[in-house]
Amino acid sequence: MTGKVNDVFVNLPFYYEDMIQAYIRGNEAVIKTNFDLTVTFDWKSYVKVSVPSTYSNALCGPVCGEEQKLIYKGDQYCGILIRKDGPFRHCHGIIDPTPYFDGCVFDTCQYHGQHDALCNAISVYLAACQALDVQIEEWRSDTFCKKGMKIVL
Repeated sequence: MTGKVNDVFVNLPFYYEDMIQAYIRGNEAVIKTNFDLTVTFDWKSYVKVSVPSTYSNALCGPVCGEEQKLIYKGDQYCGILIRKDGPFRHCHGIIDPTPYFDGCVFDTCQYHGQHDALCNAISVYLAACQALDVQIEEWRSDTFCKKGMKIVL
């Protein structure tokens, strides 16, 4: 795989002194800096940016409170990802669903429960599991991320 640094294509993994690392982890590209900023990208549409706690209260953006997020943590939304008897349970021991669940809750809350956001967020974990040949049970239904629904990854 290649990436682009300062308009120059480089092969991954790429390291620049102790300042930046870019590499592939599973089906994601990862960029890490020496000040603990981490960006992961699934090569399609899912991007996660993590910053150290020293940036607490220093970043801005739309925020969903814990009370707002609570509904999206249930089985009717993102809870399907972490349910011990759910369709994704066979993947839990291979890929920790927690960050995917947290991302799903965040995204779904930001979009006020919009099903496209929900189904796309769930599909990110689905793709990660399937990339490792983990079989996922049927998780779609006529009322939940309906089969044939266009999912953009």
